[in-house]
Amino acid sequence: MNLQPKVYDDVWCDLCGEEPTTGRTMDGLGACTGCMLKVLDGIAKQAGVTLVGPNRAQRRAMKKAQRR
Repeated sequence: MNLQPKVYDDVWCDLCGEEPTTGRTMDGLGACTGCMLKVLDGIAKQAGVTLVGPNRAQRRAMKKAQRR
């Protein structure tokens, strides 16, 4: 099973323009993984919930390791 996100050929994120597109928002905008997480966080915040999961925990751990 391939766990790597699908990267669309030569299509850059419509939100930041810095990363390749890995998915689409409900509005049809192409978004990279980081921007998609920001969109999901915004939706969750409006609903009054906080998103957590193993990917976020891994990302936090990687950021902490990079700072050291």
